[in-house]
Amino acid sequence: MSMPGSTRHSADSFAGLFERSVRDCKRDLLGVGAFSLVMSLLLLTVPIYMVQVYDRVLGSGSLETLLMLTIITVGALALLAILDGLRQAILVRIGMRFEASVAAPLLAASIKASAREGSYGIDMLREAAQVRSFLATGGVTALFDMPFALIFIVVVFLIHPLLGFVCTLGAVILISLTALTGWAVRRPFKDASQNSLAALEQAQAFIRQADLVHAMGIYPEAIAHWGAKHLASLRGWLTVATRNNILASVSKFVRLLIQIAILGLGGYLTLKHEITGGMIFAASLITSRALQPVESIIAGWKNIAQTRLNLARIRSALADESLARRRLVPPAPEGAISVEKLVYQPAPNRRPVLRGVSFELGVGESLGIVGPAGAGKSTLARILVGTIEPTSGKVRLDGSEISHWPREALGQHMGYLPQQPEFFPGTIAENIARMQQNPPDAAVLQAARISGANEVIVHMQDGYATEIGHTSFELSGGQKQRIGLARAFYGAPRVLVLDEPNANLDVQGDEALTKALLAAQADKVTIIIVAQRPSAIRFVDKLLVLMDGQVEAFGARDEILPRITSRQVSSNVTRLVPKGPS
Repeated sequence: MSMPGSTRHSADSFAGLFERSVRDCKRDLLGVGAFSLVMSLLLLTVPIYMVQVYDRVLGSGSLETLLMLTIITVGALALLAILDGLRQAILVRIGMRFEASVAAPLLAASIKASAREGSYGIDMLREAAQVRSFLATGGVTALFDMPFALIFIVVVFLIHPLLGFVCTLGAVILISLTALTGWAVRRPFKDASQNSLAALEQAQAFIRQADLVHAMGIYPEAIAHWGAKHLASLRGWLTVATRNNILASVSKFVRLLIQIAILGLGGYLTLKHEITGGMIFAASLITSRALQPVESIIAGWKNIAQTRLNLARIRSALADESLARRRLVPPAPEGAISVEKLVYQPAPNRRPVLRGVSFELGVGESLGIVGPAGAGKSTLARILVGTIEPTSGKVRLDGSEISHWPREALGQHMGYLPQQPEFFPGTIAENIARMQQNPPDAAVLQAARISGANEVIVHMQDGYATEIGHTSFELSGGQKQRIGLARAFYGAPRVLVLDEPNANLDVQGDEALTKALLAAQADKVTIIIVAQRPSAIRFVDKLLVLMDGQVEAFGARDEILPRITSRQVSSNVTRLVPKGPS
């Protein structure tokens, strides 16, 4: 049921999409199973041909029979090759379709998890690619061939019950070794995977902070911290490989031993005139084919275990229903902000970063947030734009909680400049336009001119077509700040949240920022500025002082600013926080 002035945001449940993708894969894999059944029957062609040549052609001396048997066998083998190629092609498409169906939801889940938890979820995409690779490279074919090993065992029983018993015994031993392999490597595999992920995250952290590592000469410490996790992961993988290789070698020995037993027992039965000579070799070939899938599964157990683990992690990553819950899109906001008793605690055993923060801003009002380092200013800014969720409390935009907004709809009305601006791989114009496809040139130019970035951009070699993001280290701090401001101003947002917008600006940049903010103020844009430098808050309507995660003072700038400069604001000052609805 839709509401006037709003539209229904159509989004699918990511968890449901994953389950449907798995169901679709299972349905298609049933078709692959049918191919495997026919291929298993066709694999009996060679043993049958061998029996006929040894026991029929050699006895009768008939060339016509030999020619006819050969033609039929070659035709069957050609059909087998065609079916094998088709089976591989189907598996490739199944894997590609699975990755295509979950990649976009995984990226969305990873972005949200990174904003909320500070984690980096690019490994989720790699894990989806690994599942696709497992399917596409034929790693799954042994799993399909194993159930049809029963067909070969039955055929061996038809040759002679004793041979069938030996073949069954070999299959039971190899299946037991498969189960033992799974049990033996499960725990070390899980530990090694976790340590590998931890080592990768540490390496990424050190690489992101390469300047700090280089400037402070902490290469040995960085490498030592990373090396401890990396070494633990290598030890885990060594344990997995050692146990897997031992069991794989045992399984190979068992398979060869069973074949020797088949040949020896077959020779004995031939001497007893219970089977023919051709049947000996046929039974050996069929037994080998019956046991081969089990041996292949043991040898490839690491890939099977990795795929199971990756599927479990993908399912877990997409289980957060808030990622794609259907939401109503409220009407375009005017910009009134209400913050009610915000509390943010990063973890249950951690000290709260914000404690009971409340304030209100009317449409077009501007607020400066000040306070010492570690007071929670940047955390508050991130909560205001919805990149992280508060532990308790509410943030409302025109009376509607921002958590109820679809993210893509809310983002159209929000301009945000983080403390450390970063850019996506692409051109300056694409980054200013928030990576929109074919953005209006006029809107990009307007945002750049308002923010004062145009003067900087036009002097670059390729202007707005300059590639940044993966090479953003070439930009100076001031250039990053101005381009980040242009991105915040793009699309005429009704709310601006700027975290230390003048931190890296020179005098000219500072003046351009002031002009931009005054223009936004005149356009009734609600502005929230986290500031350390006084020039950023000299024109705001209100000030909020944060101390140790709590509101120390809140009110009109002309009332609060003198108290800050005269050091009258302290923990004993009566708070001027308006009471919002509970």
